Amino acid sequence: MALFDKAECKHANQNEHAQPSHTVSGSAPPECGESLKVALPTPFDGSSAKAQTFLVECNNYITLNQSHFISDKVRIQWALQLCTDRAANWKQTQLELAAEAYDDDGLETPDHLLHWESFQEDF
Repeated sequence: MALFDKAECKHANQNEHAQPSHTVSGSAPPECGESLKVALPTPFDGSSAKAQTFLVECNNYITLNQSHFISDKVRIQWALQLCTDRAANWKQTQLELAAEAYDDDGLETPDHLLHWESFQEDF
């Protein structure tokens, strides 16, 4: 659990009169085991000026929803799904490469499609 860790959850369960933590939205904190409702990153339209912001938003979303991102492959394919407009053709090419273990020449899948850190560096 991201903003509401297990120790705080245990403490809240032991003390029914405990005051809830403050959250950004001002709502009550999530119940134990409940995931946070976090807005998706703004889709990436291919603008180089927006690339860094897109990656920061992706990392924030991944951090707050860690249980859904069990591997680098999932992180990469999820981020690619958020590429639109001018980035759509690039996205399609990357998804096709990621879907194939090896291309026709027997070359391995590019590193940036296997490791999240490499993906961010190449992005």
